[in-house]
Amino acid sequence: MIYHFTKLSSLFGILDSQELFLGNCNQMNDPLDRTFGIDCLRSYVRNGGKYAQKLKGTLSDADIENALKMSLKIPYYAVSFSKDINNSTLWENYADNYKGVAIGFDERQLESAIDDIIQYLDNESFTQKSFLELKMITYGYRYDVIDSLVENYNDNSVNEKIHLAFFAYKLCGMIKSEKGANGEVWADEKEYRLLFKYEIPQILSRDDAWIQLERHEKEATIEIFKNLGLHEELIKVINGKYYLPLKIGEIIPGRGSIIDCALKCIYVSANNPDLLKVEEQICKKLQAIGNIMCCL
Repeated sequence: MIYHFTKLSSLFGILDSQELFLGNCNQMNDPLDRTFGIDCLRSYVRNGGKYAQKLKGTLSDADIENALKMSLKIPYYAVSFSKDINNSTLWENYADNYKGVAIGFDERQLESAIDDIIQYLDNESFTQKSFLELKMITYGYRYDVIDSLVENYNDNSVNEKIHLAFFAYKLCGMIKSEKGANGEVWADEKEYRLLFKYEIPQILSRDDAWIQLERHEKEATIEIFKNLGLHEELIKVINGKYYLPLKIGEIIPGRGSIIDCALKCIYVSANNPDLLKVEEQICKKLQAIGNIMCCL
């Protein structure tokens, strides 16, 4: 079981809309969360990791750095889960200081529904091929994770620079620092992430893509990606931040849904001052949407 910690109002929003909102990685609260994977890969290439030569090919140091920086400008979208239902930091920071909830999902059933979700996204919302995956986060400078990714990595990039940029992009969101920029211990969170990413070799093979991205000093804006055909009307802007809503209700008729199959339980903390009231509200909401498989 994996748990998504959130406010009570957000739980009701998820149940009503039958959507999970994935946040844009370029707008994370801690910039180290976005850049650490790239720092790890840079160290791997510079220090002669097992497959360093395969990754960098004949690229100069300047081209390697340019490819790594370029990968940081391509956004991915993510929603986080944890294996640890008792993590006090998650209850405090993400579940409204114990007044929220932890939504329990069966990770295997969640993974089995991914093909349906990605088919929905590609057919209805995006012009470019994309991929969605549930990943367990690893922490620290893990060269073995890079080794494994290289061994299972294949793309049709038109040149070495795009090949390295796309590999760096795939690595992003899979490796985190053991501690955040402010010293908080991330490794204790036992995090999983549902990651939505683009198949960017086709995108970066376009000369205008490189030109537009290189001219932008920081992360690419939503306007740039609209021009490249990446974003359509599905991306939502809430309080200045970009979100990708993933449909977790029924996508393909007769195939069930994540809410019906993978959402297994909703935990309320014993430290919640309005425990009984909150439990009653949640039970009424579950009955209203007809979910009889989820337990409180």
